Order: sequence, then C-alpha cells, then structure tokens
Amino acid sequence: MKTKLFILAFTLFASLNLMAQTSGTCGENLTWTIEDSVLTISGTGTMEKGSWGDRFNSVVINEGATNIVFSAFYRCSSLKSVTIPNSVTSIGGYAFFDCTRLSEVILPNSVISVGYATFSGCLGITSPVYNSHIFAFLPISYSGTYTIPDGIESIEPTAFKVCRNLTAITIPNSVTSIREEAFNGCSGLNSISIPDSVTSIGEWAFCGCSSLTSITIPNGVTCIRRATFYGCTSLSSVILPKNVSKIEEEAFYNCENLSIFKNFATIPATIYSSTFDGVNKFSCTLYVPNESVDMYKSASGWRDFYNIQGFDAHSSIENVIEDSAPSKLYHNGKLYILLPNGTRFDATGKKVE
Repeated sequence: MKTKLFILAFTLFASLNLMAQTSGTCGENLTWTIEDSVLTISGTGTMEKGSWGDRFNSVVINEGATNIVFSAFYRCSSLKSVTIPNSVTSIGGYAFFDCTRLSEVILPNSVISVGYATFSGCLGITSPVYNSHIFAFLPISYSGTYTIPDGIESIEPTAFKVCRNLTAITIPNSVTSIREEAFNGCSGLNSISIPDSVTSIGEWAFCGCSSLTSITIPNGVTCIRRATFYGCTSLSSVILPKNVSKIEEEAFYNCENLSIFKNFATIPATIYSSTFDGVNKFSCTLYVPNESVDMYKSASGWRDFYNIQGFDAHSSIENVIEDSAPSKLYHNGKLYILLPNGTRFDATGKKVE
C-alpha cells in the first residue's frame, strides 16, 4: 500500500514538475521554451509530443519543424495567435481543438494535410482557413452560400462540420477529394454539385445533411463509404455512376424519403444489410441499365427493392423519372404505393390485390 502511494505521489510530482518547466524537447531535434506567455518551438524535423497546458497566449513555430503533432494545443483556451512556418507539411487531428480565443490562422502552402477536428471549437476564428490546395475550416457561424476557391484539391476532414446555416456550396473542378465528415451536420445545406474531378468521398461526409434533396455522384468515384449520407432525411433522388463497385454500411441509412435511385452500374455493387436501412424499398424505385435488371433482382440486398426498372443508359434521367416513377395514393385515409404497372402496396409493403 505504501509502495502504491509512493508511486502515485511520484507520478503526480513528475507531472506537476513538467507543467512547471519553461523549456524542453518536443522531438529528436526540436526544442521549446515558454517566455512572456509565448511558446517558441525551434529546430528541425518531426514534432513528436506536445503537452504544455494552458500557459501561453501565443505560439511561434520557427522554420524547420515539419509538422504539428496530434492534439498539440488541445483546449489551450488562452491561445490567441499562432505562427506556422513554410516547413510544416501536416497538422494532426485535434491540434487546435477548442482553442476558443484563437482568432486567425494563416495556413502556409506547404501544408498538404490537416487532421480530424483540427480547428473544431475555435469559435474565435471568423474567416475560412485554407491555402492554395486544401480547404481546412469554415467557421460554424457562417450563413448562406459559399464558393470554395479555385485551385483547392482537397476538402479536409470536418472542414464544414456543423455549419448549420450553410445553405449551398460550390465546389471547383480542381477538387479531387472530399474527406471524412467534411459536411457532417450541415442541416441547412440544400444544394451541392460535386464535380467530376472528385474521385473519393470520405465516411460520414454528408451525414445529417437533412435538407439535401438530391445528389449526383461523379463518375470517378468507385466506392460509397460508410454512412456517407446517413440521416439525409430529405434526400429523394440519387444518381450513381457506372464504376461504383461497393456501397458500405449505413451509406444511405434513414434516407426515408428516397424515391429515385438511379444506378448506372451494369454489375450490382457489393452492399451490406445496413446500406439502405431506413429506406422505404416499396416506394423507392431502383433504376438500372436494361441489360442488368435480372441481375439486380437476384443480387443480395438489391433484390429487396420492390420496384426495379430498366432504362437506356444513354437516356436522360428526366425522361426515366417522368415515365416510370411510382406514386402515392390515399384512399379512405390509408396510404398506398402505386407502381407504373398498376401494382399496389400498402404502407407496410404488403401487396394489395
């Protein structure tokens, strides 16, 4: 018992001693000092650790450091300014999380990667954070439409997360990647056009975009990642390109108003039992290339759709929708789904003779 108490006391003493230090190392060739409420990092190479507490209001990283480590300045509520040199190429997740007084970040063009939730909770930042090729952060107070600058290649993780008053977004043709949770929780977003330049969309990218009504996935995308459109309750129309070979778990979870799912893939993509959980498969019409109808009707997961119709892959989506979309019918206070061929189902999916 005495030994355990000694170890606990020693550990506490060591921690307090570290917090009291005013200099030390944070990498093999990096040193740090705190003087007059300024944390200065000097040297060259990789930052391997960063836990200084809330003891400064300014950070100066000198030329030579190549990264900012994961959670380096996590919840440093006194931090007001940071200087990032051109030698830094990556900023780890949560690096500036909840730095509520941080008012501005100038991202050098050397930075090519920003981690998850790096600037989340930075309520003092009022201007977008980006450089010539990555977009890192839009303040959650932003309202209205936003146009991402030309030249941006990647929309980084959580860049627009919980921007609830963002209503429309314009993405330039230079963007190739929309990373995980980029637009998670953008509940007011009702319009977005994803350019054909985009080849990857991360997990949970549009989760909770409850005002989004339609989406067209660009031709270069081959996989719809997990929970990409989770909880997009107003989503009614989806167009999928021919090269999608896999749709992961919960990708369209609870898209309860989905009524048109047009899929250009001739071979049914691999899907999971939860891919379309919450989608009404009685009222949602699945459109597939004419030559693939039988394959979809027998493919695992896809065959759960009650109305699978073929289309000419070279025809316009407008014609397909007008000619063959199902309709809702109310009779004696009850809801029925009426298919173009006259078949009728009740609200539970049971066929009505």
